[in-house]
Amino acid sequence: SAASRIMKMLDGSHYGVKATAEEKRLMRLWIDVGAPYPGTYAALGCGSIGGYFANRQINVDTHWPTTRAGAEVVSRRCKSCHNSKVDILPSTLVDERGISFWRFELSDPRLKLSRHIVFNLSRPEKSLMLLAPLSKSSGGFGLCRDKKGKVVDVFKDRSDPDYKKLLAMIAAGKDNLQTIKRFDMPGFRPLPQYVREMRRYGILPADHRDNDPVDPYELDRRYWKSLWYRPPVSTETSMSD
Repeated sequence: SAASRIMKMLDGSHYGVKATAEEKRLMRLWIDVGAPYPGTYAALGCGSIGGYFANRQINVDTHWPTTRAGAEVVSRRCKSCHNSKVDILPSTLVDERGISFWRFELSDPRLKLSRHIVFNLSRPEKSLMLLAPLSKSSGGFGLCRDKKGKVVDVFKDRSDPDYKKLLAMIAAGKDNLQTIKRFDMPGFRPLPQYVREMRRYGILPADHRDNDPVDPYELDRRYWKSLWYRPPVSTETSMSD
């Protein structure tokens, strides 16, 4: 963690961001344990579109009407240029485009157009999928080019019906997340399997119901503490030569 650039960005030199001593300590410890994203097993399999369970995607959007409409737009207006294995665009919110979720290579050029990059499910209107083909005069990036390298405004403005279809597809993803809840969202509930195992390990009482509210971070702490080694306490005094 001492060599991490982010630690040097907490002294106020980066846009005035200045962390307290406690915040720096937490950041250092977080980096030292591998910078885990959720920090709790309760997050596994929860709050994601196209997550994985038993190596298969779950909660897919391929059948959503908004996704079907958006996928048709990608096919009709984008694939004439994005037509190679390297720069093909995701046509759905769960489209991995053949990239292994488990063993991808960081050198794979397809990663630059990963679904996790082109779709912004927190702020759909900020999605690269929308801003890249939108003209600069309308607040977009104007990144699309024809075969001769000339700028092509695929969407001249936000009133384009196809732009609206793509936005609706991404917005539906945001709405879905608001329903299924990520681990960091108010109202989050772990999967029943997590609660079941916490009951089995004795961390939760046997009569705890799957839908009863829990604090997964507190449960994780209690679980790990249950594995601590505790030497037996003897009331007898041993004698030796």
